[in-house]
Amino acid sequence: MNNCGECGRAFTIFWWRNKCTGFTKWKTIGYEKLKCSKIVCSKCVGFNSYHQTLCRNCGEGYSILLKQEEAALQEKRRLAKAVESFPSTYKGRLPIKPGAAEAKVKGEICDDREDALFSLKMKAVEKGMTLLYDVSYKKHTSSEPSNNGQGHGTYISTSWSCNGMATERQ
Repeated sequence: MNNCGECGRAFTIFWWRNKCTGFTKWKTIGYEKLKCSKIVCSKCVGFNSYHQTLCRNCGEGYSILLKQEEAALQEKRRLAKAVESFPSTYKGRLPIKPGAAEAKVKGEICDDREDALFSLKMKAVEKGMTLLYDVSYKKHTSSEPSNNGQGHGTYISTSWSCNGMATERQ
């Protein structure tokens, strides 16, 4: 193809061709995996990053999909902030909904203890749970010599993870 599939302009040594790596049929929930492969000029590229070049049509669909995913993530974060957690040392009465399902959840390894707890809350939200109990933390410490053993110091790093039981709040 010697011309742009969008505007019809001829390709030259200074006006390069770009192949769309996107998908032609976009849906509100996601996309159908059907390659577009339209050849477009630099002016008609709708989205371009280091790993993906999209024509205008696919670029608009990708933009909508990113906005939907961002909105879903924001909602998940909002719900995670509302999840109540109780440490494994808690001895009081837990406000657990009678007959509610329970699931063991494990958070990601994070640099900060609060981030580890938030990661655990996000996992609970993914399972549809609103309460965490028996939450315990694990501190991970590692060290390595500086400058491949040639220096006079040691790098010490600390990270955290936590796990617990998730269920529904009463």
